[in-house]
Amino acid sequence: MSDFSGGLAVQDGVQFVAHPGAGASGEHLGCIVLARGCLADRDELGRRLGLDPADRRTDTALLAHAYRRWGSRMQAEVHGEYAAVVYDAHAGTALLTHDALGLAPLFYQRTENCLRFATELADLVVGGAADDLDREYMADFLAFGFVTGRRTPYVGIRRLLPGTSLVWSHGRVEELRTWNLDDVSPLSYGSDREYEEHFRSLLQAGVRASLDPSGPTWISLSGGLDSSSVACVASALGEQELAAYSVLCSAWPVADERSWMRAVVEHSGLPWHTVEVESMLPFAELPRASHVEPTLAAIEEASLSVQNELLGSHNANVMMTGHGGDTVLGAARGPVPFHPVDHLFSAHPIDAVRSVAAWRRGTETGRSQSFWMLRGLVEPAIRHVRRQRLSGMTFRAPLAPWLRRDYVDEMGMPRRVRRQIAPHCRTPGRQALAEELWLLALAMASVPRSRMNHELRGPLLYLPLVEFMAAIPWEQKLRADGDRCLQRRALRGVLPEVVRTRRGKASGNPAIVEGLRRSPEWRSYLCDAPAVAEHGIADADQWRRVVRQASVGRTHDDKLFLATVALEAWLKERSTARVTGKVATERADLSEVTVGTSSISRG
Repeated sequence: MSDFSGGLAVQDGVQFVAHPGAGASGEHLGCIVLARGCLADRDELGRRLGLDPADRRTDTALLAHAYRRWGSRMQAEVHGEYAAVVYDAHAGTALLTHDALGLAPLFYQRTENCLRFATELADLVVGGAADDLDREYMADFLAFGFVTGRRTPYVGIRRLLPGTSLVWSHGRVEELRTWNLDDVSPLSYGSDREYEEHFRSLLQAGVRASLDPSGPTWISLSGGLDSSSVACVASALGEQELAAYSVLCSAWPVADERSWMRAVVEHSGLPWHTVEVESMLPFAELPRASHVEPTLAAIEEASLSVQNELLGSHNANVMMTGHGGDTVLGAARGPVPFHPVDHLFSAHPIDAVRSVAAWRRGTETGRSQSFWMLRGLVEPAIRHVRRQRLSGMTFRAPLAPWLRRDYVDEMGMPRRVRRQIAPHCRTPGRQALAEELWLLALAMASVPRSRMNHELRGPLLYLPLVEFMAAIPWEQKLRADGDRCLQRRALRGVLPEVVRTRRGKASGNPAIVEGLRRSPEWRSYLCDAPAVAEHGIADADQWRRVVRQASVGRTHDDKLFLATVALEAWLKERSTARVTGKVATERADLSEVTVGTSSISRG
């Protein structure tokens, strides 16, 4: 389903404007609906809406019925990975919304009497919008290494955040929180078996919802527990047009996952398409396309080309991934967990002390009881009360050795790193989960999908599965003697044992380092007249030194180094006017069509 863009204005009455060919569109029940993405559980949604199951309705029709039933609350009721605008012609109002986790992007811009919107940021970056940069956005991007909030690089253009919808009514705009992880009620069963059965049914539903009903579905198989779970569950559903896709790291034993990949492929019987990472290393090609915001896609030109060509040659338009598994399914967040402190916020201090003591005994780290009480209870409790992040980096000034000290001070980098970024939750454990989901969803929504000839879908981020995993007791997910407890138990017999019982996963950044080492063109591109230095962000000499060090394996902090690379590439692209000229003009070169309040026309 293609992207859409348009606008609403108050000019001699209400006007609804859309570009021709924008996404899926339709008029139903007095509503004009634009939509992009995929809806999950379409049959179940139709049943809940009281629709005839024999009547196969379009996505736009289902969204119109959902709007008439639930209004602005429809986000929490309609599952999938989608963005939608519903214009109510009777009331002269519009709802801008997307899936509850915000996996599908939606951007908007307010002017004096108009609201413009688009699923691609490039469609709004025209005229003066591209000239006024948001320094706050850039500071947040460098502090965290990725997008964290509603800001975009352009002052005045905002992104719709997870759990948020926007209502436009005759020139007035109101943002509403229409879904919140903290509102998910606790769930408790009487036996492990009940948890396992419920988990399997939701995982199957998530995988089924992500399949492409019109053609082949590929699965990005990395060898880890999450992508392996998606592959094996999809195969067990009996789908015929499935295949696995893997990037191999044969040259680097530290990152070589072939044995686990092969175990999954043999167990599931999936066709297996492989590519050696050395054939598409990061930094293999200089940026060829203009991007409207900083993105690591700038260093992945070769990978994107290979992936597009391979999937396109097999007519595959959807690839499922294991993204989100670490966050949703209970991967260990470090040696000291956060969730025992939840008992303090539930007025059960004795349970909190017992839980920490149990973790101390189970991990056998040799640390003292006072250490565990401090790190497991006191510190996270204080941070949560102060609305500071529980996880993430510990700030050291400067944040990275290449950032200018005056920039760090001016932009308040320590404060940025420490603050909570997701809406506040009642307990620290739920807050840590909400923060990780927030960052993950924004990262996935920031993928430059317009350059891909296929959709990425994440069945492990299926909303009912996310809510279920948030609702059940932590002990079902994470214990001192192992993580992902429920996932491992529930998938016994579904996963090959060597994968189901594996602990840990290959790590490291050999491809990034090797790609930069082999590319003098990229090193020159990053070091010659650094744009981050021209903007007063980084010290030019320090940045050049860091780039040289990264090419021999010392990246200081992968996330922050790559964020600066992404920002440098984006600023350089802007300086050549490729974004404000070429990309924005090409995407905006579609004549606008005014859509009446009771009909939709096409050019």
